[in-house]
Amino acid sequence: MGGFIGVQSVDLKRINQYVNSFCVRNRQRNVVLFTLSQSSKRRKRSIVHSQVNSTDISGKLGKFFEDIKYWELWSWIPFVNFTPKVISSPSKSPKTGEIAVFELQKIRYQASGDWDSYLFNNLDLAVFPNELILIVGDNGVGKSTLLSLCFGDEKPMTGVIMLDGIPSNSRKLRSKIGRVLQDPSDAFIFDTVIEELIMLRSTTPARAREVLFAVGLENISLKADPRQLSGGQARRLAIACQLVRDSNPKMLLLDEPLVGIDWIARKGMIQLLNTLKKTKSILIVTHEPGELLPYADRVLQLTRRRLIQVDQKTLHNAIEIRRKRGEYAE
Repeated sequence: MGGFIGVQSVDLKRINQYVNSFCVRNRQRNVVLFTLSQSSKRRKRSIVHSQVNSTDISGKLGKFFEDIKYWELWSWIPFVNFTPKVISSPSKSPKTGEIAVFELQKIRYQASGDWDSYLFNNLDLAVFPNELILIVGDNGVGKSTLLSLCFGDEKPMTGVIMLDGIPSNSRKLRSKIGRVLQDPSDAFIFDTVIEELIMLRSTTPARAREVLFAVGLENISLKADPRQLSGGQARRLAIACQLVRDSNPKMLLLDEPLVGIDWIARKGMIQLLNTLKKTKSILIVTHEPGELLPYADRVLQLTRRRLIQVDQKTLHNAIEIRRKRGEYAE
């Protein structure tokens, strides 16, 4: 048996194209296609390939979940709505007993065009209230992709994403999570700072000024072009744009917040993040954890498709050794 695939409200022409590709690639002649609908009429319409036979789903579910070919076939049918989900209880903080603000459970993700390997395989991550977590790892390991998954820009093949212990979709994630890019100027769309803050965010100029003060931009001109700000100012403005939202995000995602800015701006950014940590959870991707290490609650290394907790004292000692050798630049 080549494999099983559940389909529900999909474009049959597209599924035909993908099934063709799967059959050619795997030299399979018998791929069973079934629909979750009990209507025999709909099942008949689901026969889209001469090599695909219609079958009743009765008695096939056990085999469906066990058949290893299902996972391979799934990689060729990314638009199928049916995904077996096993949702465990939300994680709780070992220190306070609080439920995780944000959680990834058993995430499996495959990069577009890479059908032979998974970028993440059974990846778990729990972020608790008022935590600052650093994500470290080599180039190309998938740190920025991980942030995209957390924000809802990318969708996992399998697994569950939770907010406050409840499974959430992409829209919910974007409403409750704020994201700051490494180069936030690319995301600015208006010509002045005040417009960037109040347009599309249903806020007032008074609230905008209040947030600018909170992020240390009280002296900036409201008519300044946000795309002409320095790197440090642009990142502060990007954070302000997240804080000013009505939804008031519970968690912030930052990609390399200290890269490309001078030491004064870095010091100010670290102080800002330490202040924000009192009311929000913060997840930071970075190549240079040294300056942020004293403020981090946890450091996680992304490697071999999973997250591994790093001993912070060991990491600090390693950074000091590299700094003395001149191998670590800040």
